[in-house]
Amino acid sequence: MVIISYKGEWYDVTEFSHPGDGIKGIDLKDFDGKVIDIEFDREHMTDEPFEMLLEAKRLGLGLTSYQGIKYLGATHPTQNKKN
Repeated sequence: MVIISYKGEWYDVTEFSHPGDGIKGIDLKDFDGKVIDIEFDREHMTDEPFEMLLEAKRLGLGLTSYQGIKYLGATHPTQNKKN
């Protein structure tokens, strides 16, 4: 899984496939488990990426994905797991 946080919300982007020319050689796996606010804002110049996250959030907690993005909520999905 590839899980990222943006603006305090967690998303599973494992199945996301970047459209167009890609993301300048950036591998999303390098950001797994990290907060990506600065990088996300720096790399995206249109509203479309932000709207994709909002649409994934609107669809609900991990129930379905929007273009390969699943919303996981405001708590890191592994934070409450018991060993």
